Amino acid sequence: THLQLEESFVEIGRGDQYKLEYTYLPQNADNINTIVWESDNPAVVNVDAKGNVLGVSVGRCTIRCMAEQISAKCRISVKPHLQRIMTDTNDLTLYYGQSVDMNYRTEPLDCIDDQIIISSVDMQIVNVIGRNLKAVGVGDTTVIIQNREETVRVRINLHVIKEEKIEKPKKKGFFERLFG
Repeated sequence: THLQLEESFVEIGRGDQYKLEYTYLPQNADNINTIVWESDNPAVVNVDAKGNVLGVSVGRCTIRCMAEQISAKCRISVKPHLQRIMTDTNDLTLYYGQSVDMNYRTEPLDCIDDQIIISSVDMQIVNVIGRNLKAVGVGDTTVIIQNREETVRVRINLHVIKEEKIEKPKKKGFFERLFG
């Protein structure tokens, strides 16, 4: 008398599999063996007889779980996987105490695994908070930009140097300006 999918919306990557789970009432239903799964767009997502879905291509579709006169549905969005992380430089020099925001781009832009983490190999030289790099010590280290799954990464060589103080010329007094 009742059929419900545990999720109404799922995002997966192209080539990824996901198992849709369902609940039904009453617990002793005699039509549980008649459940049929259907994708309204098999070119985007395939579904088998047990509710296992496969992301075939980028797009959206709806999966229906049906038993006699009752049904439940789940919308599925299939996104591409991250291919590359690009930066403007692979070698960066900062002055001690300097802060900069690390700029990067992901390709493709709207991908399933685009949660990016930036970290420093040596936090005594560079601290990282979000995209911000703060030079806290003098020396060389590596900054790593990678997705959360650690499948795509970029390494940046980072050098922190002590800032050279430039001496300002002393202001000349009135008589020095007048007589040299």
